[in-house]
Amino acid sequence: MYLSCILLAPCFAQTPDQIDIQLDGKPFTTFHAGVDAGKPYLAPLRSASGKIVTRRFPMENVEGESRDHVHHRGLWFSYDDVNGVKFWENDPSYKNITVPVSGSSHPDQAFTAAARIPRQCASERLGLISCTWGRVNAVRVVHPLSAAVPWLHALLDMPTVQSPGAHDDMPRIQGPDFGASERFSVSPGYEKDAYLHMPGGESGHPLSPFYRAGFDAWAQGRPTPLLPGPATHELVLMP
Repeated sequence: MYLSCILLAPCFAQTPDQIDIQLDGKPFTTFHAGVDAGKPYLAPLRSASGKIVTRRFPMENVEGESRDHVHHRGLWFSYDDVNGVKFWENDPSYKNITVPVSGSSHPDQAFTAAARIPRQCASERLGLISCTWGRVNAVRVVHPLSAAVPWLHALLDMPTVQSPGAHDDMPRIQGPDFGASERFSVSPGYEKDAYLHMPGGESGHPLSPFYRAGFDAWAQGRPTPLLPGPATHELVLMP
């Protein structure tokens, strides 16, 4: 039941899984901290007029709302790692992402990682050491046309590779269907050390030897020089 409420003072109603908060006798927000929450968060948040200003998804499905980033729930503390507790990833939507435990001596971290071994690795009887990011999240660079015409996959798509990566840790944020369209770094005065990665080649023709040029370096993280080297080919445009 609500505690004694004074005009303009916050009022609280607590249950085992949440705390409802009222301001001036009107609903303001709810603090969620139950086992289904994954991490504590406030949702929905309302303005002074009572209008909800946060997205309802994924707690509710509302017509017209975006349904990406399912770990974004109302207002939440999103710092990545505090004493081994990952507030950013601490969400049911991350249940199929491996947790690196190398170098960690904390038994709770090892247990948490073991409990989150993806089903794919479990079915193949793979442990944490063999269950790498690339094994579960193989990179697939797919041409838009081959998605509509599957028999063009071999001609248009890049090879499927098991690359290292992470969901939110730089510099190689990538998964099966998302990743950097390029990686680029340059420091003034050190242009000779600059690099540029592209997941495809310079040619848009699938039969050209340059169609897939550079993909291996992008997939393996090998630095490709940004500055041009000596000319090895010449293209002549004739009228």
